[in-house]
Amino acid sequence: MRGCALLLVWLLSTAANAGNSQIYEAEAALKAADFQLAITIYRNLAEQGDAEAQYRLALMFESGHGMAADATKALQMMTRAASQGHVAAQNAVGTYYRRGIGSPRDVVKAIEWYRKAAAVEDALAQANVGYMYELGLGVEQSYQHALSWYAKSAKQGNALGQYYLGFLHEQGLGTPMDDAQAVSLYKQAARQGLVIAQNTLGFMYQYGYGVRRNYLESVQWYRLSAGQGDAIGQNALGVMYENGYGVERNLTNALLWFQRAAQQENAAAQANLGLLYWHGRGVKTDLELALNWIKRSAKQDYVMGQQLLASMYEQGVGVAKDYKLAVHWYKKAAEKGLAESQFALGRLYESGQGIGQDLVQAFKLYEQAAQQGHVTAQKHLGLCYEYGIGHAQDLVAARMWYSQMVFHGDAQGEYLMQRIALKMSAEQVAESERLSSEWQGSSNTVILERQRLLNAMY
Repeated sequence: MRGCALLLVWLLSTAANAGNSQIYEAEAALKAADFQLAITIYRNLAEQGDAEAQYRLALMFESGHGMAADATKALQMMTRAASQGHVAAQNAVGTYYRRGIGSPRDVVKAIEWYRKAAAVEDALAQANVGYMYELGLGVEQSYQHALSWYAKSAKQGNALGQYYLGFLHEQGLGTPMDDAQAVSLYKQAARQGLVIAQNTLGFMYQYGYGVRRNYLESVQWYRLSAGQGDAIGQNALGVMYENGYGVERNLTNALLWFQRAAQQENAAAQANLGLLYWHGRGVKTDLELALNWIKRSAKQDYVMGQQLLASMYEQGVGVAKDYKLAVHWYKKAAEKGLAESQFALGRLYESGQGIGQDLVQAFKLYEQAAQQGHVTAQKHLGLCYEYGIGHAQDLVAARMWYSQMVFHGDAQGEYLMQRIALKMSAEQVAESERLSSEWQGSSNTVILERQRLLNAMY
């Protein structure tokens, strides 16, 4: 719309404004990849005080097109444009200060610039002001104020405002929780091409959060995001092809989408791609490539990449066995709360491989993983309680954890429950049953599962 308005002004003025005609000349130069000509035109106009030229030159300083990227110069030039009332520049300066681009981070200055643009009813600025209130950046945190600003922005059709407003409705922040309203707002934003909204909808339909699970709808939204080159959407689409969710299972297509996302340094895709090379799924087994991709993922601090890399070192897959490095990477993932890594690290503490034996630490790690529903950890924790390994013997607690195995569908738990009951009094068995019921009633498995899925996906 803004480009159309400028064109209309130009047509009506019949090139009376030299600044506007030169802006179009610079645009043509950019389309022809003649960055130097565009820079020269913008510089000349900027020195004459043309706010639009200052704004565009600042963007080139930021991106480094045709020149060395220089965030400081970008901020300086953007501020010159913003000081003349250029609304897009005011938003940009606010964002520079919020993110610490070209200057130390200053959220107070950020909100000041956002407010300047919002004062003339700019929809993006309204969304930005709402964001500052939501997180309490430069202002006192207030979901109610955030809701108000997002609503103003969304009413004008701004996709970011619609998305942020949808999030507050989904989470019940400042307003009653309303999944239907959230989905409606996400869809409005997604139809405008906002990739985070498209990915959010894809995720909700994939896992059935706030909506009825619908793989076909999920694929539709991921495909839109992936088609825009978004790495998260590309990785998610790869997952759908790998598992045959909403599409015919096709490992070749999964490989393709994982590769596209991985090349953009998406850590989840790098881990997924590494797994395909590791197990020869959709591609010939190549442990060297598997190790390379998984290492790249782990070094980005991605929890699943760290888990996989630790496993490769522990098993000696594509690399010489190295228990110390296995411990190193399991620790990183375990500290992030990944149950698989907590359990694996507990095993190494129990055996003393790669680290000094520490049965108390092994017990603690088994407990952390067991509380997240990791069935094998529940078994090991039960054995620790039964035989007094790393903790005082407690037959009641042991049987309670064996019962959790049964709750999660592990038949061996039934055998372990029957076996330990032979050592227990009727009172102890009854107490273990009571504890088991309490645990199952209080365990928020939905939240834990959602977090696990988010970890795996992003």
